[in-house]
Amino acid sequence: MELIYPDCEKDELLKLNDLLKCWKDTVSNSKVLYRYDGEFYSGDRFFCEDGFFPFYFKQKYKILFIARESRDCFPIVKHWFKDFHTKPQIEKGIFNCILKLLYGIENDCKIDFKHIPATDDIAKTIGLQGELSFAIMELSKYGNENSDSENCDKKLIEQFFEHSKLNVRNYFVEELTILDPDIIITANLWDISTKISNYILEFISKKMNVKIINEGEKVYLRSIEINNKTIPIFNTYHFSSSKCVRCDFYEPIQEIFCSDKFKKIFNIPR
Repeated sequence: MELIYPDCEKDELLKLNDLLKCWKDTVSNSKVLYRYDGEFYSGDRFFCEDGFFPFYFKQKYKILFIARESRDCFPIVKHWFKDFHTKPQIEKGIFNCILKLLYGIENDCKIDFKHIPATDDIAKTIGLQGELSFAIMELSKYGNENSDSENCDKKLIEQFFEHSKLNVRNYFVEELTILDPDIIITANLWDISTKISNYILEFISKKMNVKIINEGEKVYLRSIEINNKTIPIFNTYHFSSSKCVRCDFYEPIQEIFCSDKFKKIFNIPR
């Protein structure tokens, strides 16, 4: 099965592809150490494109998941789409979390977690007309193929920020502007390292007026301004963590999403 985008999304797809090409060209002038063989390669060798699945812009809520890094070097959307629609069973991990949150939020968090369909069943609907869709963005576009990285390669992520020359062109702001999400869910981005937190502050938070709304035990609620809209950021545990999807991800988000305070702050259609 191939990725087929509707005509109404072709402009956004073209803009995003052009942006990612320029981003890749920018990091291609840098050298990245691949610890597996001890050799240095140009940055474009590790650059992996992210983006949105078909019919993302037709969803009730355009939901963007922001993770830390890919664990391989491939076009993420194309690779995931193939897995969703060809594998009898997809690897749970990150997908179990992302897809169940997607289903629940697109249903206004009014559905009890036990009634959310199985991960494999949700996966088969992704990117099809009249079905679910979402966008995925990696904080670092360098695919981490090093087998000795237990969680994420902090140094590699830091290098990506440095190699991107964001003081010349802020690719993060441009990508977020193109994706134009209604809701963002992040994978514990602010606790990777002090240096990375400072990069996020300088090149994303200050540029897009990110504010802390509530610091919960399991989910932090922030706001961000994109295309003259103030939208929520739910910062959670990492999507592939061993935490309980129901009690550590979905229900904490559900409690915030359904609260009167949330409704007053964010102008999200109900």
